[in-house]
Amino acid sequence: MSIKTALRASAVLVVLVLGFFFTINKASATVVPTISFGSTASNYVQTIITGDPNAAVSFSYYPNGASSPTTVSNFGTTDSNGYLYYYLNLSTYNVQSGMRFYITINGVQSATITYQGTGTSSSLSLGQTNVLISAGKYIVINSSNGSGLTASSNSSAASASVSGNSITVTGNSVGSATINICSTNLGCAPVYVTVKDYEQTSGNSLALSQTNVVMALGQSVIVNAYNGAALSSVTSNNSPAGATVNGSTLTITGNNYGTANLNVCSYNYGCASVSVTVREMLALSQTNVTLSAGQSLTVNSSNGTGLSATSNSSAASASASGNSVIIYGNSTGSATINVCSINLGCSPVFVTVSGYTSGNLSLSQTNATLYTGQSLVIYAYNGSNLSANSNNSSVSAVINGNQITLTGNSIGNATVNICSSNSGCASVYVTVQNSSSATLTLSQTSVSLTSGQSVTINSSNGSGLYTNSSNSSVATASVNGSSIYIYGNSVGSATINVCSANAGCASVYVTVQSYNTPVTNPTTPAANPIENRPINLPGSITFKVGKIENFEISQYLRNNHYYISNNSNSNVVSASIRENILTLKGIRSGFSSITVNNGAGQYKTITVKIEQPSRIVYTKVPQRIFVRW
Repeated sequence: MSIKTALRASAVLVVLVLGFFFTINKASATVVPTISFGSTASNYVQTIITGDPNAAVSFSYYPNGASSPTTVSNFGTTDSNGYLYYYLNLSTYNVQSGMRFYITINGVQSATITYQGTGTSSSLSLGQTNVLISAGKYIVINSSNGSGLTASSNSSAASASVSGNSITVTGNSVGSATINICSTNLGCAPVYVTVKDYEQTSGNSLALSQTNVVMALGQSVIVNAYNGAALSSVTSNNSPAGATVNGSTLTITGNNYGTANLNVCSYNYGCASVSVTVREMLALSQTNVTLSAGQSLTVNSSNGTGLSATSNSSAASASASGNSVIIYGNSTGSATINVCSINLGCSPVFVTVSGYTSGNLSLSQTNATLYTGQSLVIYAYNGSNLSANSNNSSVSAVINGNQITLTGNSIGNATVNICSSNSGCASVYVTVQNSSSATLTLSQTSVSLTSGQSVTINSSNGSGLYTNSSNSSVATASVNGSSIYIYGNSVGSATINVCSANAGCASVYVTVQSYNTPVTNPTTPAANPIENRPINLPGSITFKVGKIENFEISQYLRNNHYYISNNSNSNVVSASIRENILTLKGIRSGFSSITVNNGAGQYKTITVKIEQPSRIVYTKVPQRIFVRW
């Protein structure tokens, strides 16, 4: 063999070896992870991580003066969208200005960033000045000292937008860009951005959007093949995970708890492996919540222990107790509440908070007692696109327009949260008793009367009666012992729900006709018509915990039919009406929306804020002692 031939053979061998190396490296192609720091609150700094969805995050940092990093291998797991929001304790990691950090996801390391601290400076300070990001992803950079920020890019590869002290940098296409961040007080500073594609560009092997999947039993996860690769087959080495292919899409289904490795092959790009873990995931009763400012809502977990909750925005806050998380709407905006457990990881709750409006969602009743197998229809006002969620299987709820049908499935208590797309949420508290208990019986379940007339029906087997109307402008009701007085207010139809403390609920269907229409079943003489009494209440009220405040609804003492149709947060303030007086008592700090109805179609919603009482400082004053001889 000539020297020339030998050299050619060696070159071919080197090319084959390099090709094999890049093929192996390509098989683990993944989204380039990013880490950035957001706002600082108290002793915590918000940490925003992006990368592969449902992937474990390894967190590394350089302690001050150290030449090698310290790594926390089980720092957390990204959600199904590839994001992890975390509040980093500055004391735990002894974080100081100038410390360096990076993360690793699925073997791919992010760019190293430097923590800038929260102190003041004579120059514009940014959380990051060098960014490595994948096309289609974004990263948030914060300034600790700049005001009136603006951002401009010198390339279409990356763009930026500003909100307050936060700059969102988005990778648009492969390339590089310089984002110039300017402030009105401290000049400008550059951010250098490198944008890579999801997959490496060398080699022709199969690249997948995820190679490490963590999922719940019964859940399905979509994994996509890059480069438009057409998938041909998939095989699993274990029963916990099943999978199918369709075009460039791989669908994985969690069949049993355990782990499995999937071998995914394509027609033209070879094969790749996907590691799958099927385990119990943190389950939450709601993951999308809409609130009005001042409202609160409880989200429950059926399987998580040691819950904690953090928010990435001041628009909403949360507190955890036992298996419940209370979410508070603070101001107009959106937030992600990250709910974490000590046994099953974390799950996000996406919160939208709207401002105070007179159209806050209200319900025809907020308390109900049912027996097993019984159903009750209540009504929602001022809301559209309703959804219902029960925190206990003892009660189920079905939505039809503005009607919510509650069904008692088993003995127990439940809170059913009713949410709308435009006016927040409201809750109804339901008690389900054994069907063998006494059943509430009414002397009539259907009545017709004219506007201004009243009719009396009687109940048996029930105690502690209370009523609610589906349309108070048409008909209202009041209770005296076992008697229910129904008042016709205006022409139309309504459903009066009569509920008891011991025997469930029953409904009366009411038709109100005009004066000249014959009435088929009047049982009592006509009473005085309900007059359209005014509602003279302030739009907002603020007082302290433990205080009782009385407000005159109107100057009229007689022929009043005022009632409270909604109290959005009865744990914060209690409300009651006697004749023309509204009485409020502060229970704990927070907000509530209370709607007062005059029984003739008019209502007014007031916002109540309860504050903690002022702290009283007692000073001991020395006493003089006089001795008389």
